Amino acid sequence: MRLHFLSSAIVGLFAVPALAAQMLRSGSLSTCMDNSGFTASEFEFELYRNNGTLDFSVQAISTISGYVYAKVIVTAYGLDIITRVLNPCNEDFVQLCPATPGTFDLTSTYNIEESLLNQIPGIAYTIPDLDGVVTVEVYNGTTANDIGNKIACVRASLSNTKTVYQPVVGWVTAVISGIALISSGIFGAMGHSSTAANIAATTLALFGYFQSVAIVNMEAVERVPPIASAWAQNFIWSLGIVRVTFMQNIFNWYVQATGGTPSTLLRTQRSVLVQKKLTKRFVEEGVSLVRRAIFVRDDEDNDGSSSTSLASALILHGIRRISYKAGIEVTNFFLTGMVFLLFVIFCIVLVMLLTKLFLELMGKREVAVFQRFYSYRNNWKAVLKGVMFRMTLLAFPQTTILCFWEFMSNDSPACIVFAVILLVISCALLFWGSFMVFKLARKSIALYKNPAYILYSDSATLNRWGFLYTPYRARNYYFIIILLGYILVKSAFISFGQSVGKVQGIAVFIIEIAYLITVCVLRPYLSRGLNIISICMQVVNTLNALFYFFFSDLMGQPAIVNSVMGVIFFVLNAAFSLILLITVIVMCCWAYFSKNPDSKYAPMRDDRASFIKDDSSRNLAIEGGTELDALGATARGEDFSFSQKGFTHSDSVAGSWDSKKSTRGFK
Repeated sequence: MRLHFLSSAIVGLFAVPALAAQMLRSGSLSTCMDNSGFTASEFEFELYRNNGTLDFSVQAISTISGYVYAKVIVTAYGLDIITRVLNPCNEDFVQLCPATPGTFDLTSTYNIEESLLNQIPGIAYTIPDLDGVVTVEVYNGTTANDIGNKIACVRASLSNTKTVYQPVVGWVTAVISGIALISSGIFGAMGHSSTAANIAATTLALFGYFQSVAIVNMEAVERVPPIASAWAQNFIWSLGIVRVTFMQNIFNWYVQATGGTPSTLLRTQRSVLVQKKLTKRFVEEGVSLVRRAIFVRDDEDNDGSSSTSLASALILHGIRRISYKAGIEVTNFFLTGMVFLLFVIFCIVLVMLLTKLFLELMGKREVAVFQRFYSYRNNWKAVLKGVMFRMTLLAFPQTTILCFWEFMSNDSPACIVFAVILLVISCALLFWGSFMVFKLARKSIALYKNPAYILYSDSATLNRWGFLYTPYRARNYYFIIILLGYILVKSAFISFGQSVGKVQGIAVFIIEIAYLITVCVLRPYLSRGLNIISICMQVVNTLNALFYFFFSDLMGQPAIVNSVMGVIFFVLNAAFSLILLITVIVMCCWAYFSKNPDSKYAPMRDDRASFIKDDSSRNLAIEGGTELDALGATARGEDFSFSQKGFTHSDSVAGSWDSKKSTRGFK
């Protein structure tokens, strides 16, 4: 019974799309009923297409006695493909005819008949992340017409080793995002403010989208199709979850040295696993249990107590599943993300310092090409502070989720303190900065009837807090507060709701809908193109939340609905990611190969360029400003004279704005 009916079921499954290049395999087996008479501590099989051989290995304990029949159900993408009733006595299995209690260890190679092997379509070996499973139910009985009660149930997931989770996808998206961000900084330093602002805003939106895909996959829902989970796993790098082996060893030591107990899930993995502490409804859910969870051997129960069962298994959902698939112990998840963030910040500071030294050296040698970076050389400290604030905003979703998660997981007292410090610093900087922006904008409106005047005329304010409002139109200066609130609330539900997947699914979907409506109504970004991109991006994020809402099984839909939604999730997000990446690449290439990249972008309707008092705005005016630039310069106390070639500029006032002098000059 053990070998033949399992192999028959496996072959039967391949009459539908499975997944493997030239091999189909399974490395996990679980029980699918309470008090199953058959439990296994190790299970592996591999079917090779080229020669039709099935390598089979199982170690198990059986409490079954007497004559039995087995019912084999093969399921793919939520559909029952094959249902067969097998008699072990007819399959030449003496040990099971009749069955006797005891342990057995079997390793064998079985040859699959060519007629059965030919039923496997070629597509079975090419489509990634097979959503398939074979279930074997054992009944007592002496004849096929006299099948009694179900006394055992086991289930094995199937795959072909192909998956859409590819590390190269993460590397490519990370490199393109990084190059685009660096490019925006270069063009900003060269005086092309419009180009820098548009590239930066688009790249940050792209990065935010990658974060959203990774975050929605953190929902602890029950029935995530493997193709959806695998694709979202490609973007976990955007939250700082990057595995470095020697760092993982350091984190294990740190957690243990500071009073915690490091997890050992990765080191105690088994191939055959038995579920435990599951609700009856979850255990008997049906055909797709294996594919929607990661099964690993664990020596502890969920409450941390020791277990002496042969094969206790832990079903991982949400953050724990992502951590396991990333090869990171769950107790290292928080440290991995936050240490990676601090390392990136350190590298940025180091690069900026080296750039400053290099530009000073070139400036002393009077190399003409580097004179264009005059503004950065004079204001590099303010620019450095601005970059640090920008990194804080960029990593805010990562910081909030990981810190909130640490409060729940409590890896060690030192980790808790670390999380509190990071969360307080991030929230204090961003919310204080948002308050200052709001305060300055309101003052500018009261004095000059325009929020852009003070926000853009003071170079110190622009360099320090500009990242909070420059991506948006001046009239939407307050949008940063909405964005921070959206991130904070969403992160709280993701981290604190890991034990209530259904509530999580509903909450995240409602949050995404509310934010989509807000973006559509306000259209806050600085250009029409960016507003279109942000709205499309939020539509995709809302659809992703809708998919995971269904994956939470709140609606009780058939398993095939989840499978279809998983494929749609992959196609939609893969296509949208490609479009965004191409958009960013085109923008950067245009900027690099264009003599005047700012000419592509229309002037901002909020008149920000008229109020910016720095070298870049002067260059812009000299190259071809408008009467509005002259008015802005006059309001700042600067002298612009108009000619056919453009404007000439000379300063009459130095320093940042002064409210009293500016009021008199403006009037």
